[in-house]
Amino acid sequence: MLTDLEAVFRSLKSELGMRPVYHQKTVRVEGHIWITLLAYNLVQQLRRKLKAQGDR
Repeated sequence: MLTDLEAVFRSLKSELGMRPVYHQKTVRVEGHIWITLLAYNLVQQLRRKLKAQGDR
């Protein structure tokens, strides 16, 4: 599960142009983490829906 999580984060960050991250202010770090978690949640929801439909 951890490997999957890291792969999703790496993919999302590179596709969204969010790598590398050089935030030095707490607000920006928190914003970055928030966006990443929202994106991961979206990926998981899409996977569940595809699995329910029999797709991989």
